[in-house]
Amino acid sequence: MDSFFDQGYAEVKAVEERVGKESVDYAIKNGSYQNRTGTLRKSNKYSVEDDGLELRNEAEYASFC
Repeated sequence: MDSFFDQGYAEVKAVEERVGKESVDYAIKNGSYQNRTGTLRKSNKYSVEDDGLELRNEAEYASFC
């Protein structure tokens, strides 16, 4: 029984990994924003954690208060 769930978990992680990579690649290729320095496109990131897929953009254009 455990091996069944372990295999299912691994398959879900693999799909999340593929979707994350495809999402970032799509954002890089199809972003309709001005990208003069390249920072916006390079800051598209993803990670696969135990609780799911996280998509994010790590660009910081304003200072923190």
